[in-house]
Amino acid sequence: MRYLYGDLSDFPRQDNTLDLLQRFVDMATEVLRTDGEVERILAGIESDKTFMAETSSHILAFEKRVDASVDSASKTQADDNVVGVLAEGLRAQLAAWIEEGRKRFVAKVNVGIQANLSLIDKRRQSMRALLRAFFVDSGIPVTSHRIGFSLDPEAKYYEAWARVEDVVGLKSHYALKPSDSDFFSSPRRGLELCGDRLDLPVGTKKAWLKKEMVVDTLRLDEALLTAGEDSDKYLDLRFQRRGAQAKEHVLLRIPKDKASVLQLWRANEEGQLLPVDPDLIDNMLSGQLRQIGQAVAPHLLQLFRARGNLEHIHLENDEEDVVSRRRTTDLIDRVVRHLAPTIIEIHKRSPAPAELCLKVEHESGRREEIYLRRSDLLARIKQLPMAQRNLFEPLQLDFVHQAGHAPHRESWDEITGKRKEPEEGAPEKEKEEEKEKQKQEKKTTDVTMPDPNRHS
Repeated sequence: MRYLYGDLSDFPRQDNTLDLLQRFVDMATEVLRTDGEVERILAGIESDKTFMAETSSHILAFEKRVDASVDSASKTQADDNVVGVLAEGLRAQLAAWIEEGRKRFVAKVNVGIQANLSLIDKRRQSMRALLRAFFVDSGIPVTSHRIGFSLDPEAKYYEAWARVEDVVGLKSHYALKPSDSDFFSSPRRGLELCGDRLDLPVGTKKAWLKKEMVVDTLRLDEALLTAGEDSDKYLDLRFQRRGAQAKEHVLLRIPKDKASVLQLWRANEEGQLLPVDPDLIDNMLSGQLRQIGQAVAPHLLQLFRARGNLEHIHLENDEEDVVSRRRTTDLIDRVVRHLAPTIIEIHKRSPAPAELCLKVEHESGRREEIYLRRSDLLARIKQLPMAQRNLFEPLQLDFVHQAGHAPHRESWDEITGKRKEPEEGAPEKEKEEEKEKQKQEKKTTDVTMPDPNRHS
């Protein structure tokens, strides 16, 4: 099957972008609403801290005034006079009462602050769950990836992970499920990748009872596949021969670029990697090793599709995730600006002005229509405060796109939430202002950069 625009022209993305848009708006509006709650709670905590500091200052000032009054009343008396003794006792008692009152006050405020921090933690966990549910399979194009696996020598099963970066600069860390993969569900040997006996040269050694050096080989078909990592540039595979020490292994690096040379290392008993002489790898062997890379590729893809938990979501080189770094607004802004050109083009080519439409053409000759009502999406967005609504402006969901006319914003009734009918004889000045505004709007294709038209 293939995807088409509403006017039956080819749709370049060839995916259900409308489903992606629906899921994104549902997720983003809920995350932003929750983020707004977190901001209000944080503001309340800051207010409580300010109140506590001010009140503590007032208590201290009160204590000083009381102490000065007692001192003034007793300063003319001798130290062993009854009044002097009473004054000293009063000062000590007042200081104890004031300190006790201050501690109770601070403790009460701190209880409230801790309760609010607990609420924030719950809200952030909710935000993380929403982000994970969406980004675990968002459909946003990937720019780079790393997939790794390793064999637990005692438990005899593989553990696996994936690191992915997409076009909006989001870095996602996944825990994979080898048990859901046909190949990685149990330990594997090289034979299952090379299909026949394969002697891999890994260095030289002294021949038995001879002086000359001979090539030392590893039976790759008998070796155990113990670890590997797949990235954009190369595939690393680690094999271990039977009876080898724990740190002994062979590391094979297969470049994705066919013009690049394969690399091979041998790790000794201490785990030190020693490069194998490239002259030992002839063209025939090089071709056989590349076939191993081709053989493992579909199994890695299946492993990646068996994604489990999305453990972390970061932007660029942030050590903390987007929720902890309070960068959810930045993330949503980037996704919006990534989707905007495609959504606007779908809008322009949709036959019904009130809808966003795509069509699916099946090989049997049957077509079906997928559509979203723009009013449904806008209704979700309009529940947000104005500052958060503005994040969705690049999608132009409330704009009219007509052939021969500049895009212009529709008028909506803020009470009913429905579109207003255009007034007869709208002033030409307003039309010209709208055209001028469209001309001066800056556009950027790099969604990882801040939007120059949006002020934080």
